[in-house]
Amino acid sequence: AMASRSVDDVVATVLANTPSSSLSVPCAVRRCVGGSPGAVARIAEALKANTTIKFVDLSSNKITAEGARHIADALKVNSTIKTLVLNDNDVGTQGVLALADMLKQTHSLRQLSLNDNAIEEEAFIAMRDALQVNTSLENLALANTGVGRNLRHLVATLKVNSTLKTLRLSRNNITDDEVHSLVDVLKCTVSIRLLDLDCNEISSWGAKEIASMLRVNNTLKALFLSGNQIATDGVMVLAEALAANKCLKKLSLANTPLEQEGTRAIANALRVNSCLKGLDLRSCRISPEGSRHLAEALKHPGIVLKELDLGDNPLGLDGLGHITEALKYNCSIKILNLGCLHLAEEGARLLAEALSENTSIEHLTLWLCKLGPEGAKHLAKALTTNHALRCLELFSNDIEDTGAEAFAKALQSNTALRRFDCDGTHLRTMVTVQLLMSPT
Repeated sequence: AMASRSVDDVVATVLANTPSSSLSVPCAVRRCVGGSPGAVARIAEALKANTTIKFVDLSSNKITAEGARHIADALKVNSTIKTLVLNDNDVGTQGVLALADMLKQTHSLRQLSLNDNAIEEEAFIAMRDALQVNTSLENLALANTGVGRNLRHLVATLKVNSTLKTLRLSRNNITDDEVHSLVDVLKCTVSIRLLDLDCNEISSWGAKEIASMLRVNNTLKALFLSGNQIATDGVMVLAEALAANKCLKKLSLANTPLEQEGTRAIANALRVNSCLKGLDLRSCRISPEGSRHLAEALKHPGIVLKELDLGDNPLGLDGLGHITEALKYNCSIKILNLGCLHLAEEGARLLAEALSENTSIEHLTLWLCKLGPEGAKHLAKALTTNHALRCLELFSNDIEDTGAEAFAKALQSNTALRRFDCDGTHLRTMVTVQLLMSPT
């Protein structure tokens, strides 16, 4: 009975046609939507008459191919919906065939996400044919769909489609050979702005192919390569291409073993690159010596990097010292993640000294850094002089009451910090009360 009422509520919301820009089926309703053959049909029928909803997310509802057909039919009538998310829904080949047919006939949908749906070649062929005529879809997400072994069909699409701007292809077992064909077309295409190849099977050979594309491509803005099989030699070639590239603004190499030589190559590229704004180097085995090279790059007056992730690296206290010293001079970094570093009290002291002088960092993440109450006190003291930080994340640091009390006291004179995250309702409340009392 509760399930029926939940679906009834969703349908009633859609039929009400009130000024609401999104429809996201909550977790409480998902089991009943997937378990009821008529639930998706009712929602889809209601969407045909709706003129206000622009974003529809039915992820993890197990709507199957039948549900996908109902939604596709609704979008043939509804021209208001711009984003459709059907992740993890068992839509299968037949469901994608229905969606491809819809894309052939309509030109209103801007974003389509089909992550975590197993799809066969027939469906990718249909998507290829649809996207060769569709002129509206800009963002396509196909993570963990089996596109790797069918990448040639997507490559054929890119040769003629000038509308797609974002391709998310992570977790698809994409190999070097498949990357080669993709890179060749990206040397010529001018539409793709974001390419996500995280967690595939790309080795250093594939990285070299990607590097050759970066040297000539002048439109790609974001590239995600984390969790592949790229070794140090591949990183060094990518770094050389990065030094020459004048367009890329965000690069992720998380879970890539940079080692000392790779880190030095990336650091050298940062000194001369004038456009990269975001760099993700989580879990890259950056050593104390490697961090020294990065620190020298961060001191460079021409660096434009605004977001840096160094979490979960074996920097050690010496390496942290290099980075914190550089932060005293760096004026570009606004978002910094040092999570999963063993800072402890001494590391917190070094970081606090840097924060006392740094005027650019606005968002600092320090999850799982073993700060303890004494480390928290050092950071709290830095807040009495730092007026740039807006958000501080300290989950899983055991700062205890004394650490939270130090932050609450510091915030009596600090009016810049607006968000403070830590463990424990009592601790959060203690600091949140002080945040609310502080003038904006």
